[in-house]
Amino acid sequence: LSLLPSDFWRRQGQATFQKEGVVSDLIGLIGEENAIWGSDYPHPDSVWPDSQQVIESTMGGMDPAVRRKVTCDNAADLPIPGRGYTFGVVQAAQALGDLQVLAARGRRALRVHLGSDVTAGLERLTDMVQAVVSSGLPSR
Repeated sequence: LSLLPSDFWRRQGQATFQKEGVVSDLIGLIGEENAIWGSDYPHPDSVWPDSQQVIESTMGGMDPAVRRKVTCDNAADLPIPGRGYTFGVVQAAQALGDLQVLAARGRRALRVHLGSDVTAGLERLTDMVQAVVSSGLPSR
């Protein structure tokens, strides 16, 4: 073999999980780029609507940057075998399609990107919504 088995894993392996209490201990072995958390929504065994609590209980002690990779960035950057794009491209295309359908039906929609610091992004969004509401602008 041209590489060690661990090198092949780091290059090609992905591990997914939903509720694993030991994941913080295993990230060093698996590799933070190789782990992907999923809620399994909309399947019956999904942890939704308790996803945030599950993330906190399984990854609460994890470095926030690593947790962001595991819960979001790794899946978005994961290439789809045999295709020239990633899951992130598919996700963006689905969101655009949803927006187009809503617009075609006269429904209002807003796309919000919270950024890599989700808490700060939510705080900024909350401030903006409160500013609009308190300005007394008429609703449509």
